[in-house]
Amino acid sequence: MRALASGRPQKARQLWARVPEAMMERRSCADGAKGPRTYDFTNVHLAATPHGLARTLLIRCSTVLNKRNKKGELVREVAYFLCHHTPGTTPAELPIAAGQRWMIKETFQAAKSDVGFDQHEVRK
Repeated sequence: MRALASGRPQKARQLWARVPEAMMERRSCADGAKGPRTYDFTNVHLAATPHGLARTLLIRCSTVLNKRNKKGELVREVAYFLCHHTPGTTPAELPIAAGQRWMIKETFQAAKSDVGFDQHEVRK
């Protein structure tokens, strides 16, 4: 589940293109309405932050062909998460943390709805 990045800046999709399929690991990141949300994950270790935190690019890939590319071909959807974490964090913990995004997003949406901000629009 690990890949190493060189010391030079690279785009996430460039790193993803070099990850061998064998380095992907199938994991559930959270429970959804229809059961566990299962994806293939891998991570690329990046240079640590000046504050001593580890940095990892977590790459999540759907398990089925579910998105069309510019050529109209069906491909697997890929998402990238830049993770800052303590050095002792295990690779298995990163997908679980990324899966919390849905719960947080739903909580914010419910709160905005309760106070009417979902109906509010500001224009300059």
